[in-house]
Amino acid sequence: MSLEVAFELLRNRLVSLSGEVEELRINATDFFPPVPSAGQPNGGHQSQRAPSPVESLGENAMALHGDLREAFTTLEKGLSAIRAPRDLPQAQASLIDVNCYLGDAAGRCRNDITASMTLEGLSEVAEELGGGWPEWLTLVHKIIRTIGDKFMETWQALCQCWEELAEKLSTGGVSVRTTNIGQQITMHEDELELSAKAT
Repeated sequence: MSLEVAFELLRNRLVSLSGEVEELRINATDFFPPVPSAGQPNGGHQSQRAPSPVESLGENAMALHGDLREAFTTLEKGLSAIRAPRDLPQAQASLIDVNCYLGDAAGRCRNDITASMTLEGLSEVAEELGGGWPEWLTLVHKIIRTIGDKFMETWQALCQCWEELAEKLSTGGVSVRTTNIGQQITMHEDELELSAKAT
């Protein structure tokens, strides 16, 4: 796999993961079932407020989506850096940042979305309210499982980027970069030392 293909794969995985997180947010903020109230039948749910655990789920999904958006923006800089003229140190810096944002996103997902307290709170709401809530909960659980799978795919794609970048950095000791003055040939410090010793 080439470096470009690895970066594009990571980009696609991030898009797919973000899509699932957005699906979770929409279901928690816009498409939850009606909440029955004492004086009102199940209806007019557009103006209703979600139960607290559901509202928290929506807020956490929105924050998670923000982390993934930051990772995506940073990855775009890395994609620019691997196109000609290549700037592999910039691509490396970009991957480091993507790694950090994905780490934040994974922590948020683990602590705020898939935590047992969160899932228990949602289950209690579904059991208490009945109606369409158990079906909604089944859908939300499915989306959360899919998010977990897509996180794994995204991490694997990130690892592939690191492998390809490491290979390019180890074999690309000499790089030619075009500038407005002409061409410059750059060498790594260890190669300069070897060159000096040879002369």
